[in-house]
Amino acid sequence: MLEQMLWTNGADLFSAIMLQAAADAMHSDTQLSEDKPHNINYVIDALVGQSWYMKGFYDNALKKYQEALTDSASARFPNEEEKDVALANIYEATAQVYERLNQYADLAAYEKAAIALRRRTPDQYYVCYGYYQLKDFGSAIRECTEALQDQPANLKARYWRARAHQDAGDKGAALKDFEMVANSEDSFRASAAIEMSMIYFGRGDNRGALSILNEYKYLYDPNFTIKSDVAVAYNNRCYALMQLDKLREALADCTASLKYGNIPDSYRKERELLKRLGAI
Repeated sequence: MLEQMLWTNGADLFSAIMLQAAADAMHSDTQLSEDKPHNINYVIDALVGQSWYMKGFYDNALKKYQEALTDSASARFPNEEEKDVALANIYEATAQVYERLNQYADLAAYEKAAIALRRRTPDQYYVCYGYYQLKDFGSAIRECTEALQDQPANLKARYWRARAHQDAGDKGAALKDFEMVANSEDSFRASAAIEMSMIYFGRGDNRGALSILNEYKYLYDPNFTIKSDVAVAYNNRCYALMQLDKLREALADCTASLKYGNIPDSYRKERELLKRLGAI
């Protein structure tokens, strides 16, 4: 219950009161540096870590999660399975902190530790994401593939495998994975569609890029796609239309792009288009 309260935006006051009450009842401490370390409780440590995480103080969150791991060694569990689940949850929470701190080797290591204790986890893609950020594309592809074998519907793993394939030079494999994400309801679908267009641009296939950008209508709807991605989609389509000499359509798209973001390239293309159309 406390965990859900802590994850709820706007519930800080109530969750803080409940957390302190729970700590008092368990003779524990919610302070960053505990006054009475002999009254340690790994559950309270982990919840305090989560509270710091939600506030954006990631170093403090990491300190409390590490304390929770240490304190769990002296805790009593009903059975080994319960202990494994508890440890896996702390490992996974620690991995999330390392992701925020951009410490990708530690991110991958802690997520792998969580997976080892509790085989299936929605955040299993963190391992391949960590390797991708370390530019170890071979390991990223391997770990993403393993995650997909366990969870075929894990679209985050498919997206990061696509990025790894793309950066490793296998554009065909990247397109297959990106297409599955782009056709989904996943939060990465706009990024996947935009990356597909970039692969076609890289091949010099402006018509192919334009076809992709026209296919995914949600790219231009701020109700379904974040504004920065809407700006990029319009900017990319503006470029494709320019290359195909569809200047008025291109101008409309560059102007639309500037409504949703300040992409310097859109300003440059807009000015060039106005000159070519004789408007300035």
